Amino acid sequence: MKWLCTFVGLLLFIGTPNSSRSQYPPVPTSEELVEYILQHQQTPEDYIIAKFRDHDVVFLGEFHRIRHDVELVQRLIPICYQNGVRVLALEFADRQDQPLIDSLLSLPSYDESIARLVTFRSAREWAYQEYLDIYKAAWALKCRFLKMHPSFVLSR
Repeated sequence: MKWLCTFVGLLLFIGTPNSSRSQYPPVPTSEELVEYILQHQQTPEDYIIAKFRDHDVVFLGEFHRIRHDVELVQRLIPICYQNGVRVLALEFADRQDQPLIDSLLSLPSYDESIARLVTFRSAREWAYQEYLDIYKAAWALKCRFLKMHPSFVLSR
């Protein structure tokens, strides 16, 4: 009886038409893909900013130890700020170090030793210059902002 049920079940499974195939659109040709890309192309920065138009949170994945991925994050800091994005969370910083990061950003001159301290305490194996430079990009943005708004006071 077990064999009969298994056999009938298998026949039903195999004999059922696969209607899900018709649910997928046809695969575009190479020419159609090229045309679409040319019509809709964006820089990585523009693409990410566009995501913030209808998303509150955007996660950026990156391949670790790839310079241009982290340099993209550095370039995004002022662009995001100009577009109203005011929060950046990093994988390579611990919440407990936020006061150190705040102190770094409030200094009149950049102090890489603080960025190193934060980075080495969080993940020593990921303490690459490009990750440190993310803090420098945030500090530089703060300096530009204060030059444009000299009456603004940083406070907690």
